[in-house]
Amino acid sequence: AWNDNLEKLKRNITNPEIEVVSFDIFDTLIVRPVWNHVDVFIFMDEYFRMITNIQTGINFSKIRIDAESNLRKRVCNDAKQDVTLDEIYKEIQNKIHLENTIIEKLKRKEQELEKRFCIARKTAKEIYELALYLNKKVICISDMYLPIDVIQEILRKNNYEIENIYLSSEIKLTKHTGDLYEYVKKQLKVEPNKILHIGDNYYSDYENSKKHGYNAEFLPKAIDVFGNENITNALGVLFSKNIPMWQNTVNGLNFLGIRCMLAASANYYFDNPYRTFNNETDFNADPNLIGYYALGMHLFGIANWLIKETKNENLDKIIFCARDGYWAMRAYQV
Repeated sequence: AWNDNLEKLKRNITNPEIEVVSFDIFDTLIVRPVWNHVDVFIFMDEYFRMITNIQTGINFSKIRIDAESNLRKRVCNDAKQDVTLDEIYKEIQNKIHLENTIIEKLKRKEQELEKRFCIARKTAKEIYELALYLNKKVICISDMYLPIDVIQEILRKNNYEIENIYLSSEIKLTKHTGDLYEYVKKQLKVEPNKILHIGDNYYSDYENSKKHGYNAEFLPKAIDVFGNENITNALGVLFSKNIPMWQNTVNGLNFLGIRCMLAASANYYFDNPYRTFNNETDFNADPNLIGYYALGMHLFGIANWLIKETKNENLDKIIFCARDGYWAMRAYQV
């Protein structure tokens, strides 16, 4: 089955009536190799134990998730609809009484990880470049707690030059309520039907922007398509079907390493969420997908294991036996 939604989206941008093209940021312009955004915090657990000398096995990731959730429940209302990263870390400090220097190091670490992990989504980059080519004004509208300077750095690192960025954490209004859309159109002094908003959240980005008079296009999150949560062409059969490489696919989500590799595969193969997929096949009859998804994860596991096993052994040589050892050798070299 052919899905022409991406072509329709591009045609919408070429409409002379559209003056402004607005993008959501995370999972639209930018993707991360994590299944859930909170997985980023898990990468801070070891660092937290190192700088605090806490040996009880406490996980900072759980503290970070709980702090944000509790803060939102306590302070968010119609007047203040979102929180900042500074406020989240203040909440953490109030709960576990860490020194200011420790809090600042943790906050800086989270920002460093976000900058490190974020890469451009190719399909969105193509749409962004089309909008620039057509001399449309390009802006970003995002519900996000990260500070504006971090967002700007992430976008610049991935070759997005966007001057007007409207963040819920800065303005205290959200897309989820719709109030951020009202704020933006007043700031731009543009009729909302001349603004096209593109995002991955069907409710916040698509339905809510339309309620406030915007044109809107839905660009599903790659991981949602992979996991069959946004059905665009029965694509999610790849994840939901138990094929020989897994005893139970969903069980893999219990492990951070597998979640990250699944996310990397999803971001790669379903970057364009509307690509054609033959759901009567396991791998879309595509050797490229077999190599990237099934064989790629397997070879990464072998190479990673081998490096860990041999890095302190002071070996002169590692011998890979032909022919089966060839690709394991290439993965190890990379």
